[in-house]
Amino acid sequence: AIVISQAAMMALIAFGPALGLAIVASDVTREATLLPIYMTDGRVALVLAVSLAMSCLSAFLSLRAVRRADPVDLF
Repeated sequence: AIVISQAAMMALIAFGPALGLAIVASDVTREATLLPIYMTDGRVALVLAVSLAMSCLSAFLSLRAVRRADPVDLF
């Protein structure tokens, strides 16, 4: 539970700066190409949900590998 909660915290911490960069990138792209590219609240929520799911799944899979490891093989 600790590893999964740490993975979720890391995803939340990294989401703020990544969101800022994504908003800047979409604004620059929209102004340069005149394409209707907008960062809506729905997209932000979807990306946050997918990011949390991926980081928790990654932590769960790594825990599963550690549980199956034989201590003799590790040392």
